Amino acid sequence: MNYEFIEYIVRNIKQTDSKESKEDLVNEFLPLINSICKRTFISGYDIADLQNECIVTLLECISKYNVNSHRFVGYAGNSIKNTLNLLIRVAATRQKYSCLSDFSLSSTINDISSDEASLDEIIILNNDNKLIQMAIEKLNTEEKFLFNYLFINENTLYDYSCIKHFSYTTAKKKKKQLLNKLRKNISI
Repeated sequence: MNYEFIEYIVRNIKQTDSKESKEDLVNEFLPLINSICKRTFISGYDIADLQNECIVTLLECISKYNVNSHRFVGYAGNSIKNTLNLLIRVAATRQKYSCLSDFSLSSTINDISSDEASLDEIIILNNDNKLIQMAIEKLNTEEKFLFNYLFINENTLYDYSCIKHFSYTTAKKKKKQLLNKLRKNISI
């Protein structure tokens, strides 16, 4: 990577907003972006998605960069890595809580007609519902209220914090504890 050439391209982009210069900058960073993306896995993203996120971050760096500092390569490289780290954290959080938000306790086995499902599917669904209901029965009154309020009635955590006169952070901790307890009770 030619640092002086990249600094020249960035100065040119900031002065003229040249499309060709932006393409040159992206081409200069492509080996770095490809290297980082090949080593990164995020559920729901393929390599092309990750590359696009990196390119968007690279182009955003231009507007925030101070041309007098002469450190664009380091600044853009760190920004790209930080963007991917943020995507990883978001995906991990989403994956951590998605299993419990997919519960549908309002549907029961009676809703399934014999024409739509085989006997095996009905038995599996029945066992899953029993397992979930047993896990919920092990919750205390406050945890059951929180579960019903958030997952059954589909209210927000912010509304729950207002009703209970908690800070949002405290409500978030209570939700995390609830989900961990449910996960533990279901896996037993």
